[in-house]
Amino acid sequence: MLIINGTFNNFVKKMLSGGIYNLMGTLEFHNASVVTNNGNLTLTGAGGQILDSSTGNNGLVALSLNNTKGILSLQTGAALTTTTKVNNKGKLTVGTGSSLKAGSSYKQSAGTTVDGTLTAPAGLTLKGGSVAGMGTISAAVTASGGQVTVGDSTTKSGILTVTSYTQNTTTANLNVAIGGNTVGTQYSQPAVANGMALDGVLNIKLINSFIPTIGSTSILKGTAVTGTFSTVNGTTINSNEHFK
Repeated sequence: MLIINGTFNNFVKKMLSGGIYNLMGTLEFHNASVVTNNGNLTLTGAGGQILDSSTGNNGLVALSLNNTKGILSLQTGAALTTTTKVNNKGKLTVGTGSSLKAGSSYKQSAGTTVDGTLTAPAGLTLKGGSVAGMGTISAAVTASGGQVTVGDSTTKSGILTVTSYTQNTTTANLNVAIGGNTVGTQYSQPAVANGMALDGVLNIKLINSFIPTIGSTSILKGTAVTGTFSTVNGTTINSNEHFK
């Protein structure tokens, strides 16, 4: 535990203004209530936290904005629950075994990686930037711009589990990788529990020099699928075959 009893110069008007904080334990200071993060903050494990020394409350429960310079990373079982809408304009990572639960909605205009669980009861809206990973998004996802990558990169396959998915503009992109017959480890699949509504762009990346046979991969899984992609890139397999 680190307790700051005097003035904390990097915390002004409820904003963590800078610095690098790798917390496996507790950082405690007076009136800690971080609404805006402009620092580089990593919470690791169940003990990684910020506390308000005046109340004993979670110092991140009111977090509303991970700003353009902000880096927020939850790793190795770290769990963060807010009572607020969360707006990410910086870089946010929910690592394997970790979780972030927003009080209502989650809005995205920069970069988010989800290998753990991201929960947004009022929905996740992607306006720009990217959402990538192979974890679980417990939210109704609406992509009206930016990139959704199933897997941690466009060349790494995975399964991204989502409550529902709507891709509703021509500027939104869904990226999948195909490099074998095994879902998750060799080819990507968004696994959607409820409906999928499609528009925009599908980008297919063929990896590992894989040549699929007919019917060997199914890159979308949902209980009901409506609409179609307006553009599909990467359909060529070889000189004679293509994806349909």
